[in-house]
Amino acid sequence: TTSAFIPKEAEKQIISPITSIVEDNATTPSILPIAKNDIKKISSEYGMRYDPIKKIKKMHTGIDIIAPKGTEIMSTADGLVKTASFSDGYGHHIKIQHGKS
Repeated sequence: TTSAFIPKEAEKQIISPITSIVEDNATTPSILPIAKNDIKKISSEYGMRYDPIKKIKKMHTGIDIIAPKGTEIMSTADGLVKTASFSDGYGHHIKIQHGKS
């Protein structure tokens, strides 16, 4: 085996970006929050869309899933629950803040 000395400054330049990537992956949802067979409809996907409440085109930073009452849901990445409630405009909804935003 061969070993090499890596100066502390070089180590920081290598380790810091890797740590950032690992942390970003832990807070980036990559699967659906409910079982696929429980989905009745995905009514709005992530991305630019016409906002049905504000009546303007804007970025939709989540996904809207219609599922039967009582369907189990899970957070698909590390995050903080910001809202779990019911409203006339949104129905039952949960907003989870993932990552640093």
